[in-house]
Amino acid sequence: MEKIVFDSGKSGPTLLVTGAVHGNEVSGPIAIRQIADEIRAAGIVLKSGKLIMVPVVHEEAYRQNVRFVQINLNRVFACHANPTLLEHHVANEITAIVNECDVYLDLHSTHGKEDRPFVFLDYDTPRNRALALATGLGTACVGWPAMYEGRGEPGSTDYAEQQGKSSILVECGGHNNPSAIQIARQSIRASLAHLGMAEIPNLSPPAVQREDVLCERIIFKKRDGMLALAWRHMDRLSAGDLLAQYDDGEEIRSEQAGYILIPFPDATIGAEWFYLGRPFELN
Repeated sequence: MEKIVFDSGKSGPTLLVTGAVHGNEVSGPIAIRQIADEIRAAGIVLKSGKLIMVPVVHEEAYRQNVRFVQINLNRVFACHANPTLLEHHVANEITAIVNECDVYLDLHSTHGKEDRPFVFLDYDTPRNRALALATGLGTACVGWPAMYEGRGEPGSTDYAEQQGKSSILVECGGHNNPSAIQIARQSIRASLAHLGMAEIPNLSPPAVQREDVLCERIIFKKRDGMLALAWRHMDRLSAGDLLAQYDDGEEIRSEQAGYILIPFPDATIGAEWFYLGRPFELN
């Protein structure tokens, strides 16, 4: 696992930035390497603390350009005393690096090319909320851990929370959208500025109107079926909208007005198909 470290030699926070926890999410690795080049060229100068960056967490999945090899790494992001799967070994290596940091920024991307970028504010603490707002992105999703409660499937921010770290996960947009690289770069630069670790030139996050979401429900794909429309992340829903239909005719409809989140038309049976949420005020 490649680990890039820049140490200012002065007291301050240690920021960890990771990319490609899922191997087919390439904007994070590209942006991390661009930021590293910028620091080496003195375009960004660290004035305090330490920056650790891991461009590619899951090297084998990245090599194969797949989300994971045996199991979703971001559902087994923990220390494994008796690892049996490839992702268990990867998790053991990356959790040891998370232990070194104070603040953790995990960069991801989503299935739909035109999906808007957003922040997962999984643990809504003052430190995490301030970091999420500093990214300049207009949407934060809260409530994710509650949906998975009791399933024993920890993600990166779950592990960070358990270790007392501040953390957010940024979904930078669609996997193959070039703008996702810029969102990833913006998130790293904004985090460095927010933490007082560097003076960032030309840092001007866009002015956005907030549209935040409380995640409330996971829809797992139980058998063969299709989404009713070419849904995109954050599409608005009305009560009764047809969301998906199984081949045997069973329909899934929205129970209330809100949003459809991270729809995945190619989800396999047993996997997450889409999520449902409603408006939330992030003051």
